[in-house]
Amino acid sequence: MDTGERATGTPNEEYNLVSVLYHALHGAEICETYALDADRAGNDELASFFRNVQATHRQVAEQARAQLGIGGVSTPGSAEVETSIPPEAQPRTGYVRQGSPRPGEDVPPPGDERPPEPPTKFSPP
Repeated sequence: MDTGERATGTPNEEYNLVSVLYHALHGAEICETYALDADRAGNDELASFFRNVQATHRQVAEQARAQLGIGGVSTPGSAEVETSIPPEAQPRTGYVRQGSPRPGEDVPPPGDERPPEPPTKFSPP
């Protein structure tokens, strides 16, 4: 285990893919802003350039998501793509989800199943 993996608790391959995904999505978002700026300035050629770059960022994001096993990217103006988090990637919260419990998961007595608690806001001291 190298320094990066020890520091984050996440295998470097996953961390790297998440980083690429983040940067690709961020790039696509920024390109939209740049394209709108070019539209307002009346520069159709530049707006088209930024939209092409945005499409490239979206493709990279889709590939990163596929590598992570979380499906396609849902983008404004395109068909919605339903995604789900694979069971092995879901956080363990202690509540019972529908279906069989995982080993080590808390299981309340029958009839005592409650919906998950909403997340609480963290307030720094």
